[in-house]
Amino acid sequence: MVSPRDQTGGGGPGGGGPARGGGGGGGPPTQYSGAPRAGARLSGPGEIPLTRARSLALAGPHDVAACSSARWVDAMAASSAGAVLVSADLEHVAGPLTRIVVADPMRAIAILAGALHDTVDPTPDIDASAHLGRGITLGHDVSIGACVVIGPEVVIGDGCRIGPHVVL
Repeated sequence: MVSPRDQTGGGGPGGGGPARGGGGGGGPPTQYSGAPRAGARLSGPGEIPLTRARSLALAGPHDVAACSSARWVDAMAASSAGAVLVSADLEHVAGPLTRIVVADPMRAIAILAGALHDTVDPTPDIDASAHLGRGITLGHDVSIGACVVIGPEVVIGDGCRIGPHVVL
């Protein structure tokens, strides 16, 4: 369910602060609450929580993706994304039902990816699936995500946060 705050305002460029959560309870942004954050309007259903930004090919039902040009309409048609950021000229192209219509889909995905990243726990940790090369130096309070690969002799400074699937 979308909260009244999400329906009336909200965030993003020219907004009064970020629109957060789907039901006013501070949970993950929904497609609808993400739309004002990106300076956009919603087309289609908007009640599914969004958990991350991904490519059209990799996105699942709780992910947001971007389709920035007609070049990517086949990928959008095949995508399982919960929501797709599109420009007005791609709003009615085949693909996921929920569209967040924006002037610049790539700028909007960057804004939403940052907003979704804010919900990640910054507690220092090294995921068990990370591969660490010989002779690396880790600073204090470092966090290394799932499936990270760090080559030999790499220096990671204090407080660094390395997200999942990064290769250094």
